[in-house]
Amino acid sequence: PPLNRDPATGRIGSSNTTRAEIVVAFCTMDLSWMDKQVFELREHGIVAEKMTIYSKCGRRHSVPPKVGSVSVETVYLRNTGRCDHTYAYHISVHFNRLFPVTIFVKDSFFAGSYPTQRKMRLPLWVMAKSALMDTTDIKLEANGTSMRNSGFACGLLPRKDGFSWAHLHTLASFHARGYKAQHDQQRIIGGSQARNAQAVNFTNKAYPNLQAFWERALPPWSWKSLSSSLIVPICFGGTFAVRRDRVWGNGSLTAGEWRSIRISISRGDNIVESHYMERTWAALLAPRDLVEPPVEKALLCAAERVHNFGALVGVLENCSCGLFRSCLEPSGGYANQSSSFMLAKFF
Repeated sequence: PPLNRDPATGRIGSSNTTRAEIVVAFCTMDLSWMDKQVFELREHGIVAEKMTIYSKCGRRHSVPPKVGSVSVETVYLRNTGRCDHTYAYHISVHFNRLFPVTIFVKDSFFAGSYPTQRKMRLPLWVMAKSALMDTTDIKLEANGTSMRNSGFACGLLPRKDGFSWAHLHTLASFHARGYKAQHDQQRIIGGSQARNAQAVNFTNKAYPNLQAFWERALPPWSWKSLSSSLIVPICFGGTFAVRRDRVWGNGSLTAGEWRSIRISISRGDNIVESHYMERTWAALLAPRDLVEPPVEKALLCAAERVHNFGALVGVLENCSCGLFRSCLEPSGGYANQSSSFMLAKFF
C-alpha cells in the first residue's frame, strides 16, 4: 500500500521517516560506495526515494541504473561549471519539486578529493539529520543569545583551522589564477571532452574577486543582505544537505534567480566562477540571521586569526570555546578588545 505522507513535512507514517533525494555530480568515479550510504540513510529514518545523477564527462556506461533500492534518473549535461553548476541546475529546474531534504554530493566524495578532506567527510545520513534538526534555536550559555538551526549541513566536519565561518570582508577578496589538483578528474577524461572543457581561460576579467562575482551573479537584494553580515558560514568540498524550506523560505532566491546563477557559472569547466560559488553555497542557503550580531562579534573575537591568503582566505582559525564565552560577556570580549589586537588577527 502507498505510504501516508504529511504534506507539510514530507514525513512518512508515524515513524518520523523523511523523504529525501540524492543529487550526484558524476564524472568518472565508481559509485559503489553509495549502496552503504543509502542503507544507512534508511536506518536513520531518511528514505532516499530518488537519486538524480548528472553525468558531465560522457561516460554513459559508468552510470548505474539502480543504487540499492533507489531507482536512478540520469541526466546528461555539458561539462561546465563543475559540481556547482550541477547543483544550481538542479535547484533551478526542479525548484517546485524539491524533496523535504536534498543531499548534494560529488562522485569523488568518498574516493577522491584532498586526503585532509577525506578524513573530515561525514556520512550522508549525518548531513541529512543535521539539516533536518527540529530545534529552531540553540541557546548559548552566555548573554542569552542564540544560534538558529540553519537547515543546511556541510559534508565536511569543522576543524580547528576553520571550514565553518569566514569574515565576510576578507572572504570577499578571494581570487585565484588557476586550479590544478592531483585528484582533478579532468586529468583522466582525455579525448575531445577534456579539450573542449579546457577551451576557456580559468580567470574571468568580469570577476576579479569573489565580491565582484557576488555583485554580478547574485540578485541585488541578496548581495545587499549578504554584505550586511560580519561573518558568514562557509562550506568547502562540494557536498552538503539542505532542507526544502531553506530554498523556498522568506529571503530565498526564486527559480529564475537560481537560473541566473547557473548561467553565470556555465562559461566552461575549470573556471574561477565555480570556486567562487563553492564559497557562496552556505551563505545563500543558511538563514541570514543564523547568528545574532553579538555572536558574530564573539566568534570573530574568539578566533586566533583570520586567513588572509590562499584558498582559505577569510576563514576563522582556531576558535576557542572558552574565549568565545568570555567574548560574549558584557564586561569583556569583543567590545574591550583593542583595535590593534583585532587587526593582528588578519595577518
